[in-house]
Amino acid sequence: MPFQQSVNTYPAGGVTGQRAGLNPVAMLLPVPTAGEGGVTVGNAVWLDPDAPTTVIMETAQVASAYPPPVGIVVRDMASTIPCEDEATMQISEGRPVAVAVRGDLLIAAPAAATVGQKIFANYTTGALSLGAAGGSVASSVETDWVVRSAGQTGDIIHISNW
Repeated sequence: MPFQQSVNTYPAGGVTGQRAGLNPVAMLLPVPTAGEGGVTVGNAVWLDPDAPTTVIMETAQVASAYPPPVGIVVRDMASTIPCEDEATMQISEGRPVAVAVRGDLLIAAPAAATVGQKIFANYTTGALSLGAAGGSVASSVETDWVVRSAGQTGDIIHISNW
């Protein structure tokens, strides 16, 4: 296990994929499992058309039309013993995945964020990016999630689709 390298004065504002606030979060039901290669917490996912209770990160496996993602992976993980990694945001293939289809979440800002920007999902990785409503981001599809708090690259920001 690596040794702690720093101590912050204040606690972190949150962690990518964490629920934000007290508003309800609507989850994808039935609870799907991670598809081939697993999924990453805080990334967008799509349903596998061949196995509708499986979520995947790449729409190249779904269709060439690049549909909007079904939701964003939430940081609600059940541990497995023995654990495959010391610390990871990766959910292994076949493990249950909590997917928020509506709600308030925290993510690490992929770039400087301003209130009102739209969240775009990369259809080859599931990674989230920011852009103007109705705009375009390379290899990405616009989602209904919106930035609710500003921040610099790497800051924890609030996104919502309520």
